[in-house]
Amino acid sequence: MNETPKNPFAEMMVMGQEWAKAMNPALEHFTPKG
Repeated sequence: MNETPKNPFAEMMVMGQEWAKAMNPALEHFTPKG
């Protein structure tokens, strides 16, 4: 199920961070950075 050469988890983390910032800026403080 490797349709993309990129790490799906890494991409999900980035998406999660962007989503959290968009939905509630306060969550940015507890989104994992890295």
